[in-house]
Amino acid sequence: MKVMSTPTNTDTGETGTADTEQVQDDSSQACQVSEDEVMAKFGKGLREVNDIRDRYNIKACDLCEQLKTKLSTLRSYENTKGFDSEK
Repeated sequence: MKVMSTPTNTDTGETGTADTEQVQDDSSQACQVSEDEVMAKFGKGLREVNDIRDRYNIKACDLCEQLKTKLSTLRSYENTKGFDSEK
């Protein structure tokens, strides 16, 4: 177990000891979790998120494929009207 102390007045920077706070090590609070327990409790939500993510990726890729043919490089617009305009 670790004991931490802080300065009395943190605004002015005066030194001193405030009430000590006891902090336990993380290792003493560790617990064992099995994959089966996690899936039993959160499996439905995890599967829903997985499906939503997969549908989003497919739709985003489809959109990119549709737009890809209409995209041009900036270099292809050089020497065209309005390319070099300064406002």
